[in-house]
Amino acid sequence: MNSVPFEMGPIRPVDEADSLLIRTTRGCPWNRCTFCSLYKNMKFSLRSVTEIKKDIIAAKEYFNGHPFETCFLQDGDSFVMGTKDLIEVLGTLRIAFPSLKRISSYGRAQTMVKKSMTAMKDISDAGLNKLYCGMESGSAQVLKQVKKGITPESIIKSA
Repeated sequence: MNSVPFEMGPIRPVDEADSLLIRTTRGCPWNRCTFCSLYKNMKFSLRSVTEIKKDIIAAKEYFNGHPFETCFLQDGDSFVMGTKDLIEVLGTLRIAFPSLKRISSYGRAQTMVKKSMTAMKDISDAGLNKLYCGMESGSAQVLKQVKKGITPESIIKSA
């Protein structure tokens, strides 16, 4: 199996099968949910904007002008990035892959509520236009039992 010249994470949503995959973080910043073992042996880390931009350029060269319409930002939560950094990454993606119609990411409710409405709008305006937010339940008891680290209130606020 040939390896790609840029870093890729272990997972993406099913409907991102044809998407360009760009890794912005390694692992999950929470990593305590009882139902998920995906990142259990991986320490969470935030990748630098420089690393991510190098990967975007490497992906552009590797895919030789393939007109991707979608891109998924891996791993568990791109919203842990500073707003300016995330916007810079989105801008680099838009320049390198002008055919992109959608850029998406996982995001935790607890992380998103830390961003202001202005920051969220700026991120959206920069091109991140689909979000996968695992809520699993609206029951406070269930969320606590599975150690989700969120509350029904934070879910509503993040929406």
